[in-house]
Amino acid sequence: MSSITTAIAGFNGSVSGTPGSGTVGSEIVEWSLDDTVEDLNATSMSSGGYYDNVEGIQKATGSYTAIGTPPTKGDVTALTLAVGTTTGDATYIGDILITSKAMTIATEGSVVTYVQSFVFRGSYAEGTVA
Repeated sequence: MSSITTAIAGFNGSVSGTPGSGTVGSEIVEWSLDDTVEDLNATSMSSGGYYDNVEGIQKATGSYTAIGTPPTKGDVTALTLAVGTTTGDATYIGDILITSKAMTIATEGSVVTYVQSFVFRGSYAEGTVA
């Protein structure tokens, strides 16, 4: 079993919601999204000696770098990702489960950033910047 992946990246977005750890509000400064589908082997005697595959379960995962108040690992929260800020640029919106968190600070006095990995809970909506 393997999977087919579409990778998308952008620079704008937000995380918001009220998970169990308190109100969350973060500005995303960089992100990536991987949308995959498993290809299931459906080879039969009638496939002429070639593998035959069909679409299986889909999954969207990714990560982002952000500043603000981060959600806690295990939280479910709302996510908005945007490829740009120009009208018509693509957006991706949905509920996510935070699967990991790492925090960094470059130098004393600089802004703390954090990288969080996530998985969409079900499908996500595709739209455009209005």
